[in-house]
Amino acid sequence: MMEDAAPMKSDATGQVTVTREQEPRLASGGQRLADEFAVVFARETIDCYLDECYVDLAGRATVPGFLPLIAERFARQRLRALAHVQGLTW
Repeated sequence: MMEDAAPMKSDATGQVTVTREQEPRLASGGQRLADEFAVVFARETIDCYLDECYVDLAGRATVPGFLPLIAERFARQRLRALAHVQGLTW
């Protein structure tokens, strides 16, 4: 079984940290979401949702290499649901 070179890390407070390898992938995902939802939500809202999804999923991730992609997809689902509930379309 192949594993990601850098496993999930926690800081001294137990908070999940993004690995050096995951930073650019998470940033790319944030940019894609910002491009997709720019008319509907502020970038801060998009980043907040992406960060929340990443932290939520990181605690149970079995393949950390895919975590940025899965967090992006989860954030996209949540943002679409939020837009729908608020009656927003784009």
